[in-house]
Amino acid sequence: MNTPATRDRLFAALNPLVVDGTLTPVQADAVCRAIETDPASDGGAGWDRARLFAALSVLAAGSLATAYSIAAAVNGKSTFGWKSTVLLLGVTAVVATAAVAWFLLLEAQPWSGWVSGALGVLALAGLSLALLILWDPDVVVYLAGVIMLAGGVAGFWFLRGQLFAVVAAVGGLLVLGQLFSDTLGNGGDEGDALTIGIAFLFYGLGVAAVGWFFSCRRLLGLIGLGIGITAMFAVMVVNAAAAALAVTFADPRLGGASGSGPGVDSIRSDIRIALIFGLAVVVVSALVHAYDGYVGFAIMTFVGATVLPVTAVFAVVDDHPLRWGAGFAVVASLGLAAIIGLQLDQRTSTAQLGSAGTPMPPEQAHDPRSDTVAW
Repeated sequence: MNTPATRDRLFAALNPLVVDGTLTPVQADAVCRAIETDPASDGGAGWDRARLFAALSVLAAGSLATAYSIAAAVNGKSTFGWKSTVLLLGVTAVVATAAVAWFLLLEAQPWSGWVSGALGVLALAGLSLALLILWDPDVVVYLAGVIMLAGGVAGFWFLRGQLFAVVAAVGGLLVLGQLFSDTLGNGGDEGDALTIGIAFLFYGLGVAAVGWFFSCRRLLGLIGLGIGITAMFAVMVVNAAAAALAVTFADPRLGGASGSGPGVDSIRSDIRIALIFGLAVVVVSALVHAYDGYVGFAIMTFVGATVLPVTAVFAVVDDHPLRWGAGFAVVASLGLAAIIGLQLDQRTSTAQLGSAGTPMPPEQAHDPRSDTVAW
C-alpha cells in the first residue's frame, strides 16, 4: 500500500476534503495511516509478489512459534534446561531482528508495516515467555504482564500494528489474574468465582471501550466483549461443579444434611447473576453491531445468546429444563414478531402523503436513495 502511485491517489482524494474544511490535516493523516496499515486495502485477489513474501514471513513466524512452544515444554527438565533457555532467547533475538529489518530496510514495500508488526508481537511474546519459564512464575508474572501491556501499547502507538493491541490486552489479563491469585490464594469462599468473573468482565468492557477510540476498535471490541462473555461462562461452569458437589454431599444417604441447603442456593444465585451480567454484555455486543455494522459483533451476539442461557439452565434447573427451553422460544418468537411488525409499521407510516392525506404521485414522491451528502 506504500507505493508512490497509491499515495498520490490517496492525496488526490483527501486533499479537496482538507481544503474545504471537511477534514482537518490531522484527520487526513490519520486516514492515511489507517489505510497504509490495512492489509485488506492492498488489492484484490491474484498473485502478488509482495503479498507472497508477507505470507512466507507469516509461515516462518509459525515455525518460530513452534520453537517457542517446544522450548517452553522441555524447560522444566533439568537435563535440557539450559538448552531450551538458549533456544528460546535465540529465537526471540532472531524474530526481533527480523521485525527491525522489515521495518527499517523494507519500509517502502507493501505489507511491510503489517509483517514487521506481526514479528514484533511474536518477539514481545517470546520475551515475556522467556521471563516466565526462566524464573519462578509467581514472582515474574507481574513483570511479564507489564512488559506485554506496555510493549503492546507502545507498539500500537508507534508502529500502528493492531496485533500489538492484542498483546497489551493479554498482558493486562496476566496481571489481573496473578493479582487475584495472590490476593485470594487457595482459601477463597464460594463467592470468589463470581467476584473474579465480574472483575474480568469489567476488564473486558474496559478493553473494548479504550479500543473504540483507535483504529483497532473492532479487534479490541471483539476481544473485550469476548473476555466478558467468557468470564461469565467460566463462573457458571465453576459454580455448576460446586453445586453438584454440594448436592452430592448433602445427600442423606452419604451422611449429610437433607436437601440442597443454603450453600447450594447461594451458588445457584451466583449462576443467575452471572447469566444476567453475561446477557448484558450480549446486548452491548448487539448494540455495537447495530452501530458499527461489523459482522464479528453479530457472531459474538449469537454465540453469547446461545451458550450462556443453555449453560445456566442446565447448571441451575434440576428438572423440567424443557419448560425453560419453551419459555426462551416463546420470548424469542414474540421478539421476532415485534421486530417484523415495527418495520412493517414504519414502512407504512413513511409512505409519501399529500397535504390532503392522499398518496402523492410517484413522480412527486421523494426517493431517499437520491439524497446526497454535501461536505
